[in-house]
Amino acid sequence: MFLLLLRKLIKPVHSGKEQIKMTCGQKLNVYYFSMFFTILIFIYQNPVNSQSYWYWLNPLPTGNNINCADFLNTGTGIATGISGEILKTTDGGINWIKVNSGNTKNLYTISYINKNTIIAAGKTGVIIKSSDGGDTWKLSKPVYKKDIYDIHFISDKTGYITGLSGTILKTTDSGNTWIKQQTSAGNPLFCIHFLNTTTGVAGGFNVILKTTNGGMNWVNQNINIIPSAAVRSIYFADSNNIISVSDTPDGSVYKTTNGGVNWYRYSMNLNNLYGGAADLVKKFKFKNKFTGIAVTDFGTILKTTNGGVNWTHDSAFRPVAEKPGLFSGITCSDSNKFFITGGGGTILRSTDSGFSWIVMSGNYKDFASACFTDEYTGYIAGEGGLIFKTTDKCKSWINLDSESDKNLNSVFFINMYTGFVSGINGVIMKTTDAGLTWNVKNSSSSGNLKSIFFTDENTGFAAGGNDGSGLLIKTTDSGENWTLAKNISVEGNLNSVYFINCSTGFISGDYGTILKTTDSGNSWNYTMVSSENLHTIIFKDSVKGFSAGTNGIICKTTDSGNSWSNIVSGYFKTIFSLDFINNSRIIAAGESGTVIISSDEGISWKKETAFTANNLFDINVNSKHEVSFFGSFGTVINLQHSFNIPSVLEPEINAARFELFQNFPNPFNPNTGIKYSLKEKFFVNLKVFDCTGKEICTLVNQYQESGSYKLMLDRSSLYKDYLTASGVYFFKLTLNNSLSETKKMILIR
Repeated sequence: MFLLLLRKLIKPVHSGKEQIKMTCGQKLNVYYFSMFFTILIFIYQNPVNSQSYWYWLNPLPTGNNINCADFLNTGTGIATGISGEILKTTDGGINWIKVNSGNTKNLYTISYINKNTIIAAGKTGVIIKSSDGGDTWKLSKPVYKKDIYDIHFISDKTGYITGLSGTILKTTDSGNTWIKQQTSAGNPLFCIHFLNTTTGVAGGFNVILKTTNGGMNWVNQNINIIPSAAVRSIYFADSNNIISVSDTPDGSVYKTTNGGVNWYRYSMNLNNLYGGAADLVKKFKFKNKFTGIAVTDFGTILKTTNGGVNWTHDSAFRPVAEKPGLFSGITCSDSNKFFITGGGGTILRSTDSGFSWIVMSGNYKDFASACFTDEYTGYIAGEGGLIFKTTDKCKSWINLDSESDKNLNSVFFINMYTGFVSGINGVIMKTTDAGLTWNVKNSSSSGNLKSIFFTDENTGFAAGGNDGSGLLIKTTDSGENWTLAKNISVEGNLNSVYFINCSTGFISGDYGTILKTTDSGNSWNYTMVSSENLHTIIFKDSVKGFSAGTNGIICKTTDSGNSWSNIVSGYFKTIFSLDFINNSRIIAAGESGTVIISSDEGISWKKETAFTANNLFDINVNSKHEVSFFGSFGTVINLQHSFNIPSVLEPEINAARFELFQNFPNPFNPNTGIKYSLKEKFFVNLKVFDCTGKEICTLVNQYQESGSYKLMLDRSSLYKDYLTASGVYFFKLTLNNSLSETKKMILIR
């Protein structure tokens, strides 16, 4: 309708072959008219907050969990995972490339039918199919709207899938159509395997089923699985031997040697981990009826050479950390080459039947905290003493040896050379050479230091918890010595510390705790603003601040933290980090890849389409409004959003402190004047952008005293190499990296 109206309005000016003579003024009016509609079309086609583009920066090719893989031969294989991830290899698993699946739902299983045809399936019954060896994929017509966990094809035409509610579906036309099989099971079925066209088995929660007539009937094997657990893998080795494994705490193997008449239980002897966590078995893969390899949730590799009766733990391979989600699946391309897939894009490869393993991708530690000293240079601290550095805006990373194995929770740099990290067991380390070396400092504490912040080169604070109580320590000599704050007595951890100037600071913590100081930390006032744990706190200026935490809680203050109001975000995942994109836009990130954005100073929130299920622990927004996230399994992802384009719809004006005037003349050629006034001293940044948001040039980048300023933008001389085409441009004034306003201008060539 809009474009039709545009045609009708413009048509009288240029109709057919008729030549219309116009005066110079008429031509200029027509140009203004056309340019006006060009601007409207631009805004109409590119609304603010309309598009988001996500990019993996680390690990590559993906950091999403890889659930499973299947191989056509020793060279060619396909892997699938969370958020519709599809990876392909053609060199035996040495290199993997990302393939667009056209689907964002989680994929749990994949199977080659032949060299051209592959089927993958997963969340809410999604089935996608490739007919060109995995290069392109098409979504199949939905036939089953519940999760699908396993696929097994016994020929080019005939295959089976299993899923929730005891469902088994069968195809006889290469997956074009599926027919539901009759089973007595109501519990989820996680695995299926056929010996031949008629005989197969399926395993699920507390159940193993068997068919001898191609799936027309399924018979419950009545195995007493104690304690109740899910059968995760099953293998029909020959007419007599069937092997299965369930995720009981010790890893229970159920095996028959007479075709299912009798079943025997064997144990993998999995041990409970520190804190009592169970290392549950996820999958196994057998290359024959004797030799198989199994993997567990916490990264244990087990091997059997006697058909699952006895299992040995791999003592050579060490997972990157002891945590859930490390391994998800295992497969093989021949009798010697095995592949393990798992969390954070992990793919391991063995060429000697599992005696040794090489990490092909992923297997990163968690990235807990990030700090950037400029647009390109940043540092990450995390699991197991990890400290990484980037000098190219997160494109590549240098591993800095901290000489510590302690988990690090926070990193903070006070200038380009001097920085600090804090972590568990009271660890604090300092660098004065941009991260090349790190020296341990005496924190006078053995608690878990979760956040560190410096107000100047000498004064800093580290907050955390110790034995269920809040912990705060302070330094006044640039981190050389630390003393315990004597006036802090709160229950639970203190999770985040933030100062808006040298005197005024805030700390958020468990049980809705917020502490405030106005005397450089000598005394603190306590407020409980919620019953939720607050993991992050940040201020836009001296009066407006936000804190967030568990169950999606967001708290806001507009009076310097004297009072706080709770905002209903509408989302209930834990929020670990907040940051400001500009004056009105705020971004939050947290549990299971949750990212929410507010464009009205936190009043309402909108969720971004999920790009990962990894936890996101920290956010960095640079001067160009590019947003990077850091999280579990070494996650570094970048969000390119339409907020990268300066907004002409929502000017951010604070007339009490500054004023930006419209350029004159406008439109212009060859020059125009830009004027602004400052009511106080600011660090001034004035830039020009084109209509796509690309930075053209910087006009001012320095401190300026209060007063009025005017500069000439002369296209014919100084900026002729930048302003090269007629059209819409923007000039944006930013003060102290926070206050900003944008106006548009038109260049006529």
